Amino acid sequence: MTKLIDQNYTDGPSPCQTVIGRVEAVARISAQDRREQLVEAAIRVMSSEGLERATTRRIAEEAGTTQGVFHYAFQDKNELLTAVVGAITLEIEKILRKSVDPKQGLAQAINDAIHGVWSYVQRDDGLQLMQYELTIFCRRTEGFEWLAEWQYARYAASTLEIFTESLQGQKLAITLPELTNFIVAAVDGLIIQYEVLHDVSRTEKDIRNVVTAACALAGISPPKRVTPLL
Repeated sequence: MTKLIDQNYTDGPSPCQTVIGRVEAVARISAQDRREQLVEAAIRVMSSEGLERATTRRIAEEAGTTQGVFHYAFQDKNELLTAVVGAITLEIEKILRKSVDPKQGLAQAINDAIHGVWSYVQRDDGLQLMQYELTIFCRRTEGFEWLAEWQYARYAASTLEIFTESLQGQKLAITLPELTNFIVAAVDGLIIQYEVLHDVSRTEKDIRNVVTAACALAGISPPKRVTPLL
């Protein structure tokens, strides 16, 4: 019996110490941090490989953890997808905030908001395709229709909030919510067109046209500064 346990561990930790170390390392990651880690991994996998290939096993692998840990953090893949949509929506809200200075007025806010979104679009084609896949999935999956509606409503609400701050008492020819809905719909169309054609020159012209049309619709002067697409 003595021989079975009489081993020399002077060159490294014992098996017991190794197991304890691993347990302590896992314990140091809070449940919220683990969820965020898995959401980020899911976004990377879905962007590069597509929604269908983003299995719980593949996502856990990308996050450097196990399926057991995945199911501890999320009940199932659908719960994870809800968190992914929330994370992406929050990121776009941050981009809008970073791109727009409300003190510059509504016309400039319209221009800068659209260009801010386009900078985000051009950084990662896969990320945009993933968002369309998620939208289609939510629309086709019973019980998840609300998530697609919530995502779209959140985009519009975030844009409306920024435009409201930029209005500065200006009188518009249409209501601000109507103007916002027009811009959000126009940008959605431009994103789909760009993802299909990848024609930057055409997109530049179309963005200028959307800004011009939005200002004309609102009955305000166009922006003094036109932000370049690239």
